Amino acid sequence: MKVRLYDGKERKIQHTMMTSFWSTDGSPISATEFIERLFGDLPVLFKDEEELRRIWGRPDTRKALREGLEEKGYSREQLDELKSMINAEKRDLYDVLAYIAFVQTPITREKRVSTNRRSIFKCYFDKNQQDFLKFVLDHYI
Repeated sequence: MKVRLYDGKERKIQHTMMTSFWSTDGSPISATEFIERLFGDLPVLFKDEEELRRIWGRPDTRKALREGLEEKGYSREQLDELKSMINAEKRDLYDVLAYIAFVQTPITREKRVSTNRRSIFKCYFDKNQQDFLKFVLDHYI
């Protein structure tokens, strides 16, 4: 199933899933309505891809973004359901938001690490530091 949003671009979602979404007033809404509402609310939280990337890159601003989503009625559970609907289970919420807001193709955590491995390790020559980074990245994946 495809959802066309206000920017004129389509997002693909799985329509066979049995998922219930609820509006902020407690009434049930369709997955399409949920995505449309989310798309409309995202510009309040970040204006472009660069800002989203900057927000997501810092734990304190990432937490504030998550809290902002919660305040607008987007629970963690609903956003996890949305991950499933766009085949992004092994991706970060960042990828879901970037897909909805900018039609940016979600990538797996494994792909993100392999793509950035060289830049991640370039400043750490000590074996203990590299082993620790490998440990952290393995857990991230």
